[in-house]
Amino acid sequence: MILDFYTLKGYLGIDGDAEDSIIKLLHQRAEARVKSILDREFESTTYYETYDGTGNNHLYLPQYPIIAVSYLGTKADAVKIKNTSTDANNAYVTIDDTNMTLTVSGGTNAGITTLALATYSTLTLLIAGINAAGKGWSAELYDSDYSAYLSANLIKFENCFVGSWEGTAATYDYLPMIDEPFSGYIVYGKEGEGYIYYPGGFPKGHQNIVIKYTAGYSSANMPYDLQGLISDIVSMKYNEKANDLIGIKQYRRGEFSITYGDVTSIDGFDQIYTKYQKVRL
Repeated sequence: MILDFYTLKGYLGIDGDAEDSIIKLLHQRAEARVKSILDREFESTTYYETYDGTGNNHLYLPQYPIIAVSYLGTKADAVKIKNTSTDANNAYVTIDDTNMTLTVSGGTNAGITTLALATYSTLTLLIAGINAAGKGWSAELYDSDYSAYLSANLIKFENCFVGSWEGTAATYDYLPMIDEPFSGYIVYGKEGEGYIYYPGGFPKGHQNIVIKYTAGYSSANMPYDLQGLISDIVSMKYNEKANDLIGIKQYRRGEFSITYGDVTSIDGFDQIYTKYQKVRL
């Protein structure tokens, strides 16, 4: 979260927990609204992304400030895989951070096989596990030089179709892995930048550039103006509810008048928007 819940309660001057549920709801809505308007996340998070190589020297990332880049390079075909079940409706592969999941839908081989990447830690072990699974699964190394490569380096994706189609026997499809990393690139990761400069240029290709990076702010260095904005939004909405003014834009009694509005009407919002809106290039 941009703002700690208990810090928010202190700002509102609320003791006890009787209203915690409504404050939490207003807090969550305020955070979601700010992130939606600014089109960014702010908490420190690790991202695993792929991009089209354009031949240019710059790679602009959607999240920043960039704290660290743990991998930047290209991907290469690593495993040849297919499912030969001609009576199946579908057969596909999913790879996440911990498992390879092999699914056959319909037919005599229908079922799900899960292979833990920690157990089948190299591509050689993983391929042996695929072939031992039966149910029409077959796999080979794309290149014998990859035998000792880590299976954890396979690119993550969902539902890659590798089965037969309308009774026609399947041919091999290819599962990619991250290849040797680039070197000599420069990270421009502070607020308002968020890009990487690579002197050699990012090679052209479709989704061939892979990056794993951490971006955002820790709770200790979250900008005070963002925290203040969340506080002001929740305070505004909490007071509207407390005074039964939800949905009312202006309240007047005699000479006393209060005007309510959206997040964007809060004093100082324009400066915050200009400072933190996502860079678009």
